[in-house]
Amino acid sequence: MDATATPQVSVNTSSVVRPTPVVAQTAPIAVTVPPEPLIKPTARRSHTFFRLSQLGDYVQEWGGILFFAVLGIALWRADAHFTLWFFGGWMPSIMEQLSYAQWLIPTLLTLGQLYFFVGPAKLKMLHAVRKVAADNPEHETNYRKYLKLRKRFMRHTIGFLAVSIINIGTSAQGMYEWAAGRTINLFGGFTLPQPGTPLRMLCFVLGIILAFGAEKAFKAAWDEYKDR
Repeated sequence: MDATATPQVSVNTSSVVRPTPVVAQTAPIAVTVPPEPLIKPTARRSHTFFRLSQLGDYVQEWGGILFFAVLGIALWRADAHFTLWFFGGWMPSIMEQLSYAQWLIPTLLTLGQLYFFVGPAKLKMLHAVRKVAADNPEHETNYRKYLKLRKRFMRHTIGFLAVSIINIGTSAQGMYEWAAGRTINLFGGFTLPQPGTPLRMLCFVLGIILAFGAEKAFKAAWDEYKDR
């Protein structure tokens, strides 16, 4: 054996402990799931001009308005007809000359009632001005304003009563002349009373209804329109 030879070292590789690789810990990824909508989209229906539900809503929304509007027109037309019937029997030559312009007579009566009507708003204004004038007696301006408003209130009250009496009187008298002994072909036909006190009282009550019923019906239609 050569003395200078390098000794051979045998290494058992099976006994060598190899380092375990370290895997970095990562935080879990948060996935946000969108909430389910409260109102789920419905499938599109076939297009129709009017569905039954839409027609019901339409009738409920506009039915009351149309009913009261048509009722107001019918009441005003009946009131105007009997008023013109009275004037036609009282001064027929003048009414013939007026022709279609005679419809200005019931129109002016209606406008007069609306203008002179003493409603709750005018009463509240009068009480408010009177209260201010009473609380501040040293201010003559407030007192003069109250006196002016009170005079205007009295004029409107008198004007409303005068126009209403003319409207009711002409309508009731025209109805009385038209209805006396007339046969109505309704419900098998019936005959109205002959001229006398019962018919006159009936026409008076109906004249009041016609004189104020049209305005009430139109107001009800307007209230329905605002509340729809």
